Amino acid sequence: MRRAIIISVWINMASLAWGQGSGERKQYDDIVRQVYVRTFRQGAKAFVVPSAEKLAQSKVALHEIVNRTILAAAIAPDSSSKSIQGAIEGVQGDESLSRSLRETGVPYADLLNINGMPTLVTAFAVLTGGEGIPDVSAYIQFYSKEAGIWKLEADTGSEFAGCAFSVAAIHGSPTPNEVWYLAWGMVIGDTGARLKMRLYAFDGASVRTVWEQSGLRGGHVSVSGNQITLDYDEFAPQGTLAPPMHVIKILHPGIQGLEQ
Repeated sequence: MRRAIIISVWINMASLAWGQGSGERKQYDDIVRQVYVRTFRQGAKAFVVPSAEKLAQSKVALHEIVNRTILAAAIAPDSSSKSIQGAIEGVQGDESLSRSLRETGVPYADLLNINGMPTLVTAFAVLTGGEGIPDVSAYIQFYSKEAGIWKLEADTGSEFAGCAFSVAAIHGSPTPNEVWYLAWGMVIGDTGARLKMRLYAFDGASVRTVWEQSGLRGGHVSVSGNQITLDYDEFAPQGTLAPPMHVIKILHPGIQGLEQ
């Protein structure tokens, strides 16, 4: 987990932050054009490959713009999961992950309460490189709000770097006062289509990884409430001629994570 960051935002700044929305979009677009090439918008010949230092600085700047956008959306009157997700999509424009890979559902936002404490979980990606196989910097963030101040408790997701990834809330956590979120994805361009999964628990103050699984070939995940359907191909030991077996598992949250 990246080091937790405390971010204080006063409610009376909301209107000002929203008024700056168009400026944030332009700033995001100006930066991303220098590190991410889309052939429909700019020919490859017009794109200058950035230095490693410039690329790193640009990723930080893009990440910070999205963070500001999330906080401005969270403190707005009548904020909701949908409005926060829409704000992220608005500032990233065509460079949000779901514009290229709609099935990911990322950007993602879930605004709720844990024992009366407002919490927010978000997921987004910063894209660099080229649109064919983009370099995906993945972020999954966990916020809480206390005394009118939003605090970023954890900024994680590096496990899904380079991945087309998704996030979903899992209902029915067996641990009191926790909400669980499943993240899953596979590396873009991986011909083995190997799936990785992480189950995070959030209690409003800290985040822990409850369960994880990786390397499932041809894997696919669907989530409905507290039921997770996982299907993948199970290959015979190397050297045998048996065809792969298609496996379907129905999982539910349990003490050890996701269990059959």
